[in-house]
Amino acid sequence: MDQADIPAMPVRLLKDLPQDPHLAATGFFQKIDHPTEGQIWTPKPSVKYSATPARFDLTPAPKLGEHTEEILNKV
Repeated sequence: MDQADIPAMPVRLLKDLPQDPHLAATGFFQKIDHPTEGQIWTPKPSVKYSATPARFDLTPAPKLGEHTEEILNKV
């Protein structure tokens, strides 16, 4: 690609992104404890405010069928 003057870069896998040199240097990702999945990587909030720091409250989505009875009984 270099010889043909065509811009190109390696294909990255999602699992490799936290080790990307640029993303690691900028502190793009954070590791958090997920309530049901254990530790996961997630992007940090993109903005920083001194008076109102960003929070990362993680509430898992309902599991398949978790609220079926509640919904069906309200009809």
